[in-house]
Amino acid sequence: MSYFRADAHLMAQLVDKDVLRYSVDNIASLLCVFKLPGRSDNHHFVVVMLFDELAEKLSRADLSNNWYEIKGRLNDRSPEFKSYRFAGLSIRAVAVTAIPPVSKSFIQCELIGRLTRDPEHVVKGDDFEFDRFSIAVNRNEKANFFDVSVFKPRLIKEVDVKLTKGQPVYAAGELTLFDRGQDSTVHGAIKLEKFVLLERQIKPEV
Repeated sequence: MSYFRADAHLMAQLVDKDVLRYSVDNIASLLCVFKLPGRSDNHHFVVVMLFDELAEKLSRADLSNNWYEIKGRLNDRSPEFKSYRFAGLSIRAVAVTAIPPVSKSFIQCELIGRLTRDPEHVVKGDDFEFDRFSIAVNRNEKANFFDVSVFKPRLIKEVDVKLTKGQPVYAAGELTLFDRGQDSTVHGAIKLEKFVLLERQIKPEV
């Protein structure tokens, strides 16, 4: 039996954070902003939500060249914070570890969900083509939706043949962030690296 899931693994630099807050139940929470490289040497940002001991730990962190490895759950919504432009995605951390600076930031993602539509095959120009589709991940009767892009020729052929709307699937790849359109909105899509067809029944994420 498979479970719906949307896991994220992030290695990036901490560049900003909100003040530490406590709920009426005395649960600590903190919003942190991490920097990721984008196309054309632009930087993009992702917000990470932390709770309890993790929130208190990062609230004491210095912003001078702090790098972290974060594992958590990927969400298709992002809270507003200062003037940052986020891609409508955020991560709820479940583990945080300080690391030395790395040469490349990244967000690796693993999804288990259902296709919301048949894959779309896109051709641009004479020598560039790719597939794209979306995956719905159900969480306690609430669905999160994630866009997936496929660029490797071998994977494009497999996706075209094997995937259809409603198909349960495991998909893994790196989350890429890029500016889209003249309004300078930031969009996020998972660049597919592998996928596996699953049995029809999937349980809610635990």
